[in-house]
Amino acid sequence: MTEPLRVAIYARYSIDLQNPNSVRDQIASCRALARRKGWRVVGEYADEKISGSRSDRADFVRLQSDLPKSLFDLVLAESLDRVSRTIKDTASFFQVASFHGVGLHTVGEGEIDKMRMAIISTMAEMFLDNLRIKTHRGVKAQVEAGGSGGGRCYGYALQRREDGEVVKGQLVIQPAEAEVIRRIFRDYANGISPQKIAASLNSEGVPAPRARAGSGHWKQNTINGNRDRGTGILNNDLYIGQRVWNRLEYRKEPATGKRVSRLRPQDEWVRHEAPELRIVDDALWAEVKARQGTHATAIRTAEGSGRHGLGARVAARRRKYLLSGLLECGQCGGSLIIAGQGKYKRYYCTNAKEKGTAVCRGMPGVSRRGAEALILAELRNALMTDAAVAQFRKDFARHLAEQSKGADTRARSRNAAVRR
Repeated sequence: MTEPLRVAIYARYSIDLQNPNSVRDQIASCRALARRKGWRVVGEYADEKISGSRSDRADFVRLQSDLPKSLFDLVLAESLDRVSRTIKDTASFFQVASFHGVGLHTVGEGEIDKMRMAIISTMAEMFLDNLRIKTHRGVKAQVEAGGSGGGRCYGYALQRREDGEVVKGQLVIQPAEAEVIRRIFRDYANGISPQKIAASLNSEGVPAPRARAGSGHWKQNTINGNRDRGTGILNNDLYIGQRVWNRLEYRKEPATGKRVSRLRPQDEWVRHEAPELRIVDDALWAEVKARQGTHATAIRTAEGSGRHGLGARVAARRRKYLLSGLLECGQCGGSLIIAGQGKYKRYYCTNAKEKGTAVCRGMPGVSRRGAEALILAELRNALMTDAAVAQFRKDFARHLAEQSKGADTRARSRNAAVRR
């Protein structure tokens, strides 16, 4: 008797749908089809509140990592756009699944072959493009009517009616946060650095602005931001009662899938006066802009003359070293970053350096050369031995054999079962 196909169900709903029952309903629909076909469900994978254009979905990544493990014969979803809304990710998933003898099936489209995959995934990506255009048009109309074009901004809250209902696109000032903003502007105008301002706020336990993946702490970049892009506390035009929308354009970088921003030409920006939302007066704003201008000129002069200014140090941090992104602080778990010049470059805790001693008391700098020499020596001792190399070759050969073992047989039996 032929064993029933083993099925893994994948379900997803995106941020724009906002329906917590969607995943449950998708799984129920897939299970109903599996019962009719006589398939055996052996696993469920689900991602909630995340767009199908993102490839870093937790359960989607877990599903892909399980493809080579022979845990299931078929991936079942309600529709192909639940798996992904991009041609690249859909094609990659289909290719990897096929290599490991795992089929792809949906409730709506049936068995997915190369042609169906290409057509359906193209339509899904076109849907995203059209949605992006319509969303941008809708937000523009809201801004031109005097409403807000984005989410919550530090210093403000969404306006609500007496019944608690949110007034779409309208903000009101949060007094406590507004006072923090004025304090930051005054301190910076008085010559205090953003790094010291952040450390002071952290030491006093002042709540930092909410961030998507933030630590809950103030850091210098939260305050300083980027003057041209209008980011950071010191560059937010809304604090002087001016709404500026469409300053940045967001796109996904094809190679990494990460969302990146680009500065739009100023003639595409949309500006509206909002005097009721002013927090900082013109005189204080002008003082801050004057100090920023002086600081920027000093950096350009230092870099132009070959001396090391702040800009040169920031640029140095972005360079990649052998251990970049691999070292953590033993006290707080924060990343270690390079600071210093030449042979004196050392690793320091980024939390201690940028957020102050309230977050981490820091550690003595670790010599870059010393750290690299120590770790490389340990790797040589542990890995570059005849026994270790022989074991690696043996394990790798076994892994390849397990991956390819029975893939063709599973694919043939799966296809026969799907078509019954």
